[in-house]
Amino acid sequence: MPKSHSEDLRWRIVNAYKNGEGSYETLGKRFCVTKRTVQDYVHLERETGDVKPRHRPGNTVVHKLKPEHFEDMDQWLTDEPFMTWVQMARKLKDDFDITINHRNVGRRMRQRGWRRKKTGAAVRS
Repeated sequence: MPKSHSEDLRWRIVNAYKNGEGSYETLGKRFCVTKRTVQDYVHLERETGDVKPRHRPGNTVVHKLKPEHFEDMDQWLTDEPFMTWVQMARKLKDDFDITINHRNVGRRMRQRGWRRKKTGAAVRS
């Protein structure tokens, strides 16, 4: 997905439209954006009073796991090497009240150097 235009450009477009300096189409040509973009920025300013880009769903990284959680997770795998990522996700829910998908648990543990052997055991790389 392309990046958003700067807020400065957005405000210049909206202010130009408010000052009657042209239609959506002429302002679009002037600022090298589409007519629809000008229209969207004007409508966004009317609705919210600002021209900041709206939040893009799914584009936010939420870091639920803190360093102290990783220390405990390392210890769990050391004590019980056959623990699955699903079991670890459940244990995180029980011990820390953190709801996290088992795939994310596996991804984080692989980043920390843990690998699964074919036997199911976790080993540190």
